[in-house]
Amino acid sequence: MSSGRIAFADHDSAVDHRIRFVRRGDSERFDILWSGPIALSYVGRYRPEFRFPAGIDDVPMPALPTS
Repeated sequence: MSSGRIAFADHDSAVDHRIRFVRRGDSERFDILWSGPIALSYVGRYRPEFRFPAGIDDVPMPALPTS
């Protein structure tokens, strides 16, 4: 998976974020997927008309301590 680059203008509006952690097999590594609708509010278009995808591949997640 390649997410490329993501850049929001200072006046864009992103809402209803979705973040997923997808485990890679039986490992302690994950792909993180982030998406959501975006509105071009800096030009007066406040209704989300576009979607953005972003992601990071193969992220190591440390084990949580147990007590």
